[in-house]
Amino acid sequence: MLKKYKHPIMYLLLLVVGLLLGKYWLGNSESAQPQAEEMHEHSEETIWTCSMHPQIRQNKLGKCPLCGMDLTPLASEGDTGADPSSISLSPYAMKLADIQTQAVRLSSGTQEARLNGKIVADERLSKTQVSHLNGRIERLMVNFTGEQIQAGQVLAYVYSPELATAQKELLEALQVADQNPDLVLAAKEKLRNWKLTDKQIEQIARDGKIQEQFPILAQSGGVVIEKQVNVGDYVSIGTPLYQVSDLSQVWAMVDIYETDLAWIKKNMPVTLSIKALPGQSVSGKIDFIDPVIDPSTRIARGRIVLPNKQGVLKPEMFLTAQLQSQNQEEALRIPASAVLWTGERSVVYVKTKEASNTHFQLRNITVGALSGDTYTVLQGLNEGEEVVVNGTFAVDAAAQLAGKPSMMSPKEAEAPSTAVPKAEKKAAPIVLSKEESAEVLSLLKSYLDIKTALSKDDFAQAQKAASQWMGLWEDKKSTLPEAVQASFPTAAAHLHHASDIEGLRNTFLSFSQWMIQVAEALNKPHSTLYVQFCPMANEDKGGHWLSDSDEIVNPYFGASMHSCGEVSKEIKTP
Repeated sequence: MLKKYKHPIMYLLLLVVGLLLGKYWLGNSESAQPQAEEMHEHSEETIWTCSMHPQIRQNKLGKCPLCGMDLTPLASEGDTGADPSSISLSPYAMKLADIQTQAVRLSSGTQEARLNGKIVADERLSKTQVSHLNGRIERLMVNFTGEQIQAGQVLAYVYSPELATAQKELLEALQVADQNPDLVLAAKEKLRNWKLTDKQIEQIARDGKIQEQFPILAQSGGVVIEKQVNVGDYVSIGTPLYQVSDLSQVWAMVDIYETDLAWIKKNMPVTLSIKALPGQSVSGKIDFIDPVIDPSTRIARGRIVLPNKQGVLKPEMFLTAQLQSQNQEEALRIPASAVLWTGERSVVYVKTKEASNTHFQLRNITVGALSGDTYTVLQGLNEGEEVVVNGTFAVDAAAQLAGKPSMMSPKEAEAPSTAVPKAEKKAAPIVLSKEESAEVLSLLKSYLDIKTALSKDDFAQAQKAASQWMGLWEDKKSTLPEAVQASFPTAAAHLHHASDIEGLRNTFLSFSQWMIQVAEALNKPHSTLYVQFCPMANEDKGGHWLSDSDEIVNPYFGASMHSCGEVSKEIKTP
C-alpha cells in the first residue's frame, strides 16, 4: 500500500516547490525591470563631456575623441539651483571629476623663489694686459689659459726698433753728461714713457749696451682667462696680450623672472646651492639687480658677491638660488589653481548652494602678487566663501555646455532652444585668419624648442625655451582672437617658473593640449604636424604633444623611454 503512493506524493512535493520558486523568480523580475529602466533613463539624461574640449558631448561614459582624456558627467540642464546663472553638479559628477573646494581665509604669506644662475668672474677685478711697446713678440713666458700670474712677472719678450733707438740715445747722452746733464734726464724720461722702470734704465746705463729683447711685465696678478697673442705676432702700444681676472672674489649671477621683480629687492638674503659642490650651501645677499629686462627672455639678472680665497668657486659653475621674503601682513588668499585667466580678467568658481547637487557661480576677482602657490585677493571674494581649487576646467566646461556664464562667455548666455539637438551645441570655436596663423606659427616653433629640450632631459634649455615662448606670447596675444586668449591654460603662464624638469613636464601636459587646439585652427594647410600620444604619461592617464616629425621622441620621459608613444593624429599647417 505504501509502495503504491510513494511516487505520487513525491510528485506533489516537487510541484509545490516549483510553484514557490516560480513566484519568487517572477517577483524579482518585476522589481528588477523598473530598476533597469531607471538606470537606462539616468544614462540617457546624463551628459558626458571633456574638460579640455567642452564641445564634445556624449550620453555615455567614454574617452574624448580629440585628446583621449576620460569624459566627466554633467547634471541635466534643468537643474539650475536657486540662481539661474549657476551651474549644478551632482555628487557623483563631483567625485568623478575630482572637483575640490576650499574656503577663502585671512592668512599671512611669504614669497619664495628658486632661481637658476652661474658663477662668473668679478668684472671689477678683471683686467686686460696690454703691450706698452711697438715691436715683434720674440718669446712668451705665459703660454696657456688658466695660468696663475703675479704682478711684476715677465709675460713676454718683445723686439722693438724704437726702444733700441731710445736706448742708444741714452748711451750717447751719458757720454756728454758733464756738459749737458739735461740731455741725460730727457733720454731717461723717454724710456720711462716706454714703461721701463728706474732699475731697468740704470742697468742699461751701467752695462753700456742695448737690449734687443725687452720684457713686458704683468701689471696685476690673477688667472689668465684668455691668451690673445702668439710668438712672432707684431704688436703696438695698447695691443691686448692677455685677459687676466682675479678670482679671489666672484659673482653669482641669477635670472630673476619679470613676475618676481616686484618683491625681490637689493640686500635680500639668498642661499645658493652649487651643483659642483653637493651637500654644501653658500649664503649671500642680492648686491645688484639689472635695471633693464632682457626682451627675449623676460628676465633681469641679479648679482651676489662671493668671497673665493680658496678658489673653490669657478666661473661657469651652475647654481640654484633660493630666496624668501619676510612674512607679509594678513590678507585674503586663495590657491593659484583656483584662478582662471581670460586675457585681462581673472575669475573663480564660487560654491553658492549645497543640497542634493552642488552649485557653482562664476565670479570676477582682482588678485595681487603671487605668494608661493597662493594669490592675494584684492577684490571680489569674502572670507569664508568656498572656491573650486581642483577641477576648475571641468566646472567651466559644464557651464559652457549649459549656456551659463563661463571663462569664455562671461555674460549670461541665452537659454538653448529645445528644438536644437544637444549634439549640435558647441563652445565658440577657434578660427584663425592667414595673418593670425602666421603669428601662431612662431609660437609653434618656440613650443617645439621646449618639447625638444624636454626629450633631451635638458632642464636649463627647456626653461630658457619656455621663457622665450612666454616673451613671444606677451608680444603676440593681443593680435590673436579672444577665443585663443581665453582658452590659454592658467598653469601654462608659469611654465618657465618650474623648479625642476618634472614640474615643467607636468605643466607641459595642459600646455600641449591648448597648443593642439590652436594648431587645429590654422588657416590654409599644406605641411604637417603630428599629434603624438603616450599612454604612460601623466601617471598612466596619458599625455599628448605636438611634433613636426612622425618620429616618436617622448618629452615626458626623455631618455628613459624615448620611443614611448604613437601618432594619434595629423594636422596640416600653413
